[in-house]
Amino acid sequence: MPVLLLLLVLINSSAAQTNSKDAYVQSHAGTWVIGTGEVEMTIRLDGHGLAMTSFRNKLSRTEYMKAGAVSDETRFGLDGKEITGANGGWSLVRQEQHELTQGEVQLDLTLGNEQVEVTKYYVAYPGTVLIRSGAITAALVPGEQETYRALGGFSATQGEQEWRYAQSLDGESFLPMVWGAGGYEGRWTGYGLAQIGRIWMQPGATADVARVFVSPANGTISIAGDIRKDPSSRNGNAVEVRVLLNDRQIWPASGWQEISADYENPASLRLDAIRVETGDAVRFVIRHTGRSDADPVIWDPVITVEKERLVSGSCSPAAESRPIF
Repeated sequence: MPVLLLLLVLINSSAAQTNSKDAYVQSHAGTWVIGTGEVEMTIRLDGHGLAMTSFRNKLSRTEYMKAGAVSDETRFGLDGKEITGANGGWSLVRQEQHELTQGEVQLDLTLGNEQVEVTKYYVAYPGTVLIRSGAITAALVPGEQETYRALGGFSATQGEQEWRYAQSLDGESFLPMVWGAGGYEGRWTGYGLAQIGRIWMQPGATADVARVFVSPANGTISIAGDIRKDPSSRNGNAVEVRVLLNDRQIWPASGWQEISADYENPASLRLDAIRVETGDAVRFVIRHTGRSDADPVIWDPVITVEKERLVSGSCSPAAESRPIF
């Protein structure tokens, strides 16, 4: 019995042909013909999408596709939306044809749009009369990235543009700070001298301060930003900082990162491909100083979020096993 497994691939305008015994794959200008001496299927990629346009018994000259009918060659879910061969906005990425160990001829097609690449394969078995489809594979194409910056996200509202403002008296539990209208544009205030402004943070004698970013989606994030003492603070004191993902420390590897008292000697923070889920909290923490001096620190972190997309599904029902009589 012949088996034809379907793989979704982008179209190549050049002609190509692969033969093994009576099994063959032919391609030309966005059309692929896969068959054996007894059965033949035609797949086409055009402005309407990827579809099967013909399925016929060569011996009896019977066409099983009704006139004008087409069959979508793939169907799966992406972020809760059904994507098919007809509505994906597909273009050809690549095609491959090769002979397998038992004489089968395989066609691999990879198609893509702005969100995803999908691959489907067709295998023609010589001397058989059954066509069967296999599952597709899908790979997400990185989408547009979203950037969040302390400078632009600063607000008098907790959670505005995913930013929150907190303090900790024990180094483990974090409590929300209170908005105060003092200064040029207002600030978040906590215990003692603990404060957070637009791009600066000031720890208290006994209170850590934390600017907190809450992830809006599942995906990965990168973090960048230099950290330096504010030039207004000329007391000669260094401070200590760290970054937490929820309760797990992600920078530095352990302990605290010292920030020099010299404004011209900043520490550089660069983290990439940090896996997050919706609601995860990234905390930029400055440790309490044990001193009554004001120790403002300039720290304007930039976070880039690449959201994860959900792909689910398999090949179209129209591409399931089809016996030929």
